[in-house]
Amino acid sequence: MGDDPCQDLIRACSDGDVARTKELIATHKLSQFDEWSGGYRLLREALKGKHRTIAKLLLESGSRVNSEYESNNSPLHFAVLSEDAQIVSMLLDRCADVDAKNNYSKTALYLAVVRKNLTIAELLLNKNANVNLSDRLCRSALYRAVEMRNPEMTELLLRRGSYDDSKALDGMNPLYLAIEHKNVRIVEDFLNSGPFVNLTSGKYGETPLHHAATHGNEDIVKLLIDRGANVSARNERGLMPIHLAATAKNDDIVEILLKRSVIDADARNDCGKTLLNIIIEQLDVSRIREILKIYPELENEEKQRYFREFFYSDCCHDSTDHDEAISSTIEVLMSHGFTVIPEDAGNRKLLHAVVDKGSTVILKILLDYGADVDSSHIDNVGYTLLHHAANRDQLDIVRMLIEHGADVNAIDGNEKFPLSYAIENVNFEMIKLLVSRGARIKHLFEVLYKLDDRDRWNRRNPNKWDTMKSLVDDRAIIDIHARGNYGESALEFIMFFPNVECENILDVKCELLESLLNHGADVNAKTVDGHSLLYSAVQRGLVEFVEILLKHNADVNIPTNVQMSTPLHLAVAMRNERITRMLIVAGAEVNAKDKFRQTALRFACNCKDGILAGLLLECGATIDDISNGDLAPLHIAAINGSLVIVRKLLDACADVEYRQKNGETALYLAMMCGHCEIVEELLNYGADVNHSWDIESWYSYRDNVKKPEDMYSPSINHHNCFHWNGDRSMNELISRHIVKLKSLNRYLNARNLNRIRFNESLRDFQIVCEREVESMKREKIGKRNISYYDIMTKSIDQLAILSGNKCIADALETFNCDERFPEYGKMLYYHWKRGQHRGNLLRSSVESLNFLSGFALRGPMSLEIMEYLNNEDLKNLIEAGSRLMIADKPSDNLSCEGKKN
Repeated sequence: MGDDPCQDLIRACSDGDVARTKELIATHKLSQFDEWSGGYRLLREALKGKHRTIAKLLLESGSRVNSEYESNNSPLHFAVLSEDAQIVSMLLDRCADVDAKNNYSKTALYLAVVRKNLTIAELLLNKNANVNLSDRLCRSALYRAVEMRNPEMTELLLRRGSYDDSKALDGMNPLYLAIEHKNVRIVEDFLNSGPFVNLTSGKYGETPLHHAATHGNEDIVKLLIDRGANVSARNERGLMPIHLAATAKNDDIVEILLKRSVIDADARNDCGKTLLNIIIEQLDVSRIREILKIYPELENEEKQRYFREFFYSDCCHDSTDHDEAISSTIEVLMSHGFTVIPEDAGNRKLLHAVVDKGSTVILKILLDYGADVDSSHIDNVGYTLLHHAANRDQLDIVRMLIEHGADVNAIDGNEKFPLSYAIENVNFEMIKLLVSRGARIKHLFEVLYKLDDRDRWNRRNPNKWDTMKSLVDDRAIIDIHARGNYGESALEFIMFFPNVECENILDVKCELLESLLNHGADVNAKTVDGHSLLYSAVQRGLVEFVEILLKHNADVNIPTNVQMSTPLHLAVAMRNERITRMLIVAGAEVNAKDKFRQTALRFACNCKDGILAGLLLECGATIDDISNGDLAPLHIAAINGSLVIVRKLLDACADVEYRQKNGETALYLAMMCGHCEIVEELLNYGADVNHSWDIESWYSYRDNVKKPEDMYSPSINHHNCFHWNGDRSMNELISRHIVKLKSLNRYLNARNLNRIRFNESLRDFQIVCEREVESMKREKIGKRNISYYDIMTKSIDQLAILSGNKCIADALETFNCDERFPEYGKMLYYHWKRGQHRGNLLRSSVESLNFLSGFALRGPMSLEIMEYLNNEDLKNLIEAGSRLMIADKPSDNLSCEGKKN
């Protein structure tokens, strides 16, 4: 036992300790402690624990039975839950609040209904319990009794005046709940208890008969009608019970309502539909037959009206899934005298509505009644039924219209054919159907623009590309010369259209391209940006397309509109060797010049490997053409640092002494860029060191170097790479070359001689050079009295004449100069090479001069005249003579002779 009597009594009541409770009550008043609340708390604890003996003891001791501050179950709630009628009676006798609510807003009466205890419910009702109070879910005791399907409790509550028309949170009131449960007895109890038969309730103000018609209990419907329910009553949406029954397909109730009462058959619901409309649109043939048996007789005009309304009904939407049901419905209706209004056959709005809904059955009826198969849409001129069907992807409708003679090549207001819409919908079956009947399209792009819709193409036709090619192959349906919305040709679109996910997409595009070209597409058509197709293919590096275009004789020399660059310029600038070779083989002009007077060789000199430069030189590229930027190819190669290209140009006898307007030579530029190997190669070739080795003049030039103008953005920005490379390697290279020239007794200006600082290494090198010079003097070429030193010291013109000596030329061709003369071998080779080149030019120019002068001059005189001309002048003379010689030869020998020249 504790020392706290307050807590002891609470614990005793909660635990059911009767003896201890009696002991404490005997010694303490129930009002002694606030915690006891005048015994109310003790009573709750006792009843909560179902300790009825202690509860009786507390009640007999004067315990309070109500509390204005308590929101949980009261003692009366606990007594009802324990179904202890004696305690309930004692509590009521002591004025317990019969309508007190717990924290769920439930009264004792509500709990008695839940416990299905009629005795306690009557006790509570005898004490005037409010039968219409509801809980938090707005459910009254009567609602709960109906929900529990307890007719006895429902009858008791109704007899005591319970009926609340308000809805519970689930949207139901007690009577509607009984109807939904199809509980005839409870519904009858309601009707016996008051004027509920036509009472409107709920969201739409419906009567019990509306509700019964929806939920389909015949007995309840009959009961309500027998009790005087208004069968023509309309809810707030204008619906009668028969409309609801028909919508819910409760045919038995529809029949009851039709047979047992007089109903306006033309009464319409909120959608403007009558009972017959509703049943017809449900496409249930058996129901239609049954309803027509009991439906009031209709006039012919009414039947025609019903037929028309059926045509317009929503049930015909997407009717391809239930076309058979529609057909059966129409058959039943027509067997009962329902017919088409003749005027409807010419109703364009109706015709297009039927096509839009895809009902072949209805359309056939209208066409059989004389509807115009090419009827145009009322709001879209030229948009025929066939356009509409193709646009809506209605294949069966398209087939039917074609069978009835629809024009497959009609053009609508958007300049589209029916086939255009079939292609847009990627419906290959429809495309083939239309094409087989002679359909055509205006633009190929109507086909091609859909290539990007991958999912639809892949889903509709796995062989889509084959179908595409068959369309392209059929010239009767496509204008291959038409251009798209942005001016692009069909060829351009196929070639440059973004790739889609398809196996062998490139092969497919090539096939399409071949097909178009075979059918006469313009291989030289310009693209939207004004370039030739070949140029654009080169620009994108599409080798396969370039090959196809060249195969079909594309013009390889069409320049661009602005920069006048040819495909060859572009291919070389992009360093695409394969395409470059293809273009040259196809006849590309290797010396064509663009807007800046640049040839393809100029761009080839921007590369490092020299493959393209070599290829162009082999094909006759002019080595000394000068662009607007005042740069020769040799200058560019020297700046770019490509020794391979420099050697190729020197082998082709490039003019090593060509100067820009500011006096810069290739040697000077190579020195400024620090390219030692190229400087050495140029010096060996014979570049004049006196024109370049001038440190003082370099300072005046270095800040005024011009940037060359370029078609694209080649790697030449030579003003950035110009820097004085004053390291020992460059100084030593120049110094050694001056020593070599001095040993040959070549001219050197005083400035260069004075700048040489002889050290031990340079003195040793001078000795080596002098010995090698002596050796060249001693050794003769073949059996001739000409030494290798003579070759080194003769002028270019002298060597040009000497090059005509076959014995000397053959000896020098086979002689290994580098091995025999390590220091002077390359200089010897290049010097002879230059003389040989000059000699060839002189001999060819003499032929041209003799031809031009009518052979008026003797050979020696002609040669003397030619020696006054430089190499460039000689080339021009040779070219002029060649042109005249070709023009003067017979036409049958023109091609062959022209090639020889």
